[in-house]
Amino acid sequence: MGREGEHVEGRGRIHCPTAEPLWPRSGKLAGMVVCAACGAESRDGARFCDSCGAAQAPRSSGEVRKTVTILFADVAGSTALGEHLDPESLRRVMARYFAAARGCVERHGGTVEKFIGDAVMPVFGVPVLHEDDALRALRAAVDLRDSLALLTERGARS
Repeated sequence: MGREGEHVEGRGRIHCPTAEPLWPRSGKLAGMVVCAACGAESRDGARFCDSCGAAQAPRSSGEVRKTVTILFADVAGSTALGEHLDPESLRRVMARYFAAARGCVERHGGTVEKFIGDAVMPVFGVPVLHEDDALRALRAAVDLRDSLALLTERGARS
């Protein structure tokens, strides 16, 4: 057997875990992983942090696969509403709807991904995944429905 880095005929280089590593110990270089527990750098592929001993998450390629829940809600009859209201009034109505929708979604832990015309598309499970994201989305939908009923009732009174 040869020492760390020594070439042995027919075998290439030999790895000895007790010898100095072949990569530098400092700097954020490829081959280094930052420990989530203590912030120290550890070797790429290390299962435990070299400094504190905390278990290291497996390094990924940057892609993450998650199960998310997407809710799609739009205003029924918005085209007819747009035909009866002037553009400024419709804009105010829709702004109240979007504000109510955002509040309902965020109250239940979702993130509004986008508003599309008269629709809102929130996502549950991004950026933080919860095991009850589907239930959170359903609760947000019910909350949004109830909030829109109140908005409609207030709008009819004014």
